[in-house]
Amino acid sequence: MRTKKRLALVTGLIALGAGLITPAAVATPEHRAPAASCLGGAWKYDKAPGEIDAPPGAAYYRTTNRCADIQVKPSNGTVLKLCYLKNHDQNQVVCKGEVNVPGGSWKILGTDFKDGVEFWLRFSNAGAHKTGLVAA
Repeated sequence: MRTKKRLALVTGLIALGAGLITPAAVATPEHRAPAASCLGGAWKYDKAPGEIDAPPGAAYYRTTNRCADIQVKPSNGTVLKLCYLKNHDQNQVVCKGEVNVPGGSWKILGTDFKDGVEFWLRFSNAGAHKTGLVAA
């Protein structure tokens, strides 16, 4: 009888380790997983003095399947706005209103973007060097 209990215990542990059984205590809510991967996939932006946009010139950032939102985390407090191309059309530029974003804090600039939307950050202070993270 003891052998059967040990065998059942070992079989259960093997199934648990193989991912066939997942304990409820380990499960995480579905709405939390995308946020972690969204911010975890953030990349660095670097706006040079004299530039107004990041990235500069005719370059764009693109939204990914990791996030439905576009978020920034500036190294230092800054004022900026989110601009993007509607329907991938350079004649349909949309810029949202200016937002004051404190340094070291994530701020959502826009929500519910599809994958592949071309966007950029437009800063109010062209003379300042600005760095931080962007997630999209």
